[in-house]
Amino acid sequence: MNVEGLKKWLSNGAQPTYVVKSILVKEGLMEKDKGAPLERKKKEH
Repeated sequence: MNVEGLKKWLSNGAQPTYVVKSILVKEGLMEKDKGAPLERKKKEH
């Protein structure tokens, strides 16, 4: 896993998908979000 590349990608404002996010959280590279995943928020209208 390219940790430095991932950190740079995230610091550039990348919005990883739920699956990617869960992997990053598991690897300890990202804080777990308190809110619901982005995929669920789109269905509010």
